[in-house]
Amino acid sequence: MHEHATLVVIEYGAAWPRWLDPSRLGDIAVIAQHYEGEPHSLVKQVENRLTHLVLGQWRIESAVVVSNGRTDVEGLAARSIVARRLLSHLRKTDGKRLVLAVSEERGEKAVKTLMALAESLRPSAAEGSIDLLLAGSDQEHHPVARALLLADTPPPRSQDEPAPVSGFDPRSVPQLKLGGSEAS
Repeated sequence: MHEHATLVVIEYGAAWPRWLDPSRLGDIAVIAQHYEGEPHSLVKQVENRLTHLVLGQWRIESAVVVSNGRTDVEGLAARSIVARRLLSHLRKTDGKRLVLAVSEERGEKAVKTLMALAESLRPSAAEGSIDLLLAGSDQEHHPVARALLLADTPPPRSQDEPAPVSGFDPRSVPQLKLGGSEAS
């Protein structure tokens, strides 16, 4: 059985975040969209891989969705379906954390749409005691690489510290920034 596993989903054109160190993650599964196809093809990839992981007795504690910054209707819809499916899986299996990541270099609209998605997921995450995090770019100029825990997600421990997950240090996730200020 693969305990404390992390599932990373990378949309076509998005880069692996430097803050996500695979050597410290323990068991890791990656779904990367390697070709520019229909955005909904990623939905099918995620569903198929998640099914295989469950059958292989993987216990996904954390999931990371790395956005390519697409803001067209098809891209937004596919990203929303993927994030909601992963959140649902985490809730059913006592998962700990869902991270939505996008580089600020993808533009303000990309950042705002990911923040809106996070806002729409917040009630479901709160009900399941899932830490919902927004991750920013992996640029070195970030003075403190610390996860942004969304305000309304009640952590099952102290208010200042996201849940510990083996091999996944939330303090290593850069905060998502919009126009020079932190997202809230």
